[in-house]
Amino acid sequence: MIAVRCASLLDGFQKKNNAKAIQSIDVRDAIKANRPEIVSNAVGLIHSNEQIFEQFLNDQTLLVPVPSHSLTRKDSKLKTELLCESLVENGLGAGLMRLVSRIEPTRKAAFCPPLERPTVKEHFDTLSCQGQIPIGITQITIVDDILTQGHTTMACYQHLKLAFPDADIKIFTFVRTNSRELCKETFVLPRESELRYFSRTGKTFMEG
Repeated sequence: MIAVRCASLLDGFQKKNNAKAIQSIDVRDAIKANRPEIVSNAVGLIHSNEQIFEQFLNDQTLLVPVPSHSLTRKDSKLKTELLCESLVENGLGAGLMRLVSRIEPTRKAAFCPPLERPTVKEHFDTLSCQGQIPIGITQITIVDDILTQGHTTMACYQHLKLAFPDADIKIFTFVRTNSRELCKETFVLPRESELRYFSRTGKTFMEG
């Protein structure tokens, strides 16, 4: 089993049982679209919950954006890369590097039934890690906009750990998909969890 520390800011509730749950999906979509006012509010919430995020997002940590399912031109920016820029501009990262890139397109997970989403291995085989981290950097945080099953993010972690075995590599996601619970009072639920990957079964699981 591979276990990676993961911090998340918001929950995106799939069960739309009340107005807050519906709002959580609207905010999720706004973050994915990189709407400035929503991203700015999210950054403010990160600062307000420094005790949770300080080990994940700080001025000593290099941020690595999660790549898209499709190929991205070198002169284009990933949506997660734009989010990383907002974090760095607000003192929540030492810098950002697109160390992990897609070398072959894969199926878009959001369009697949849960049991047919691309596996961690499929993502790993269609990604590549290139580049060197700056001298003195020992902490890396993989940044995702929305984490559902975490297959892409786990594959990124595997590539980075192979390339930089001595680095302390963690995960931060703005939104964590919550398909099991009902939304109660709020969808702002900052927390630290653990993303676990079981290679024998190919399954991922979020603990905490």
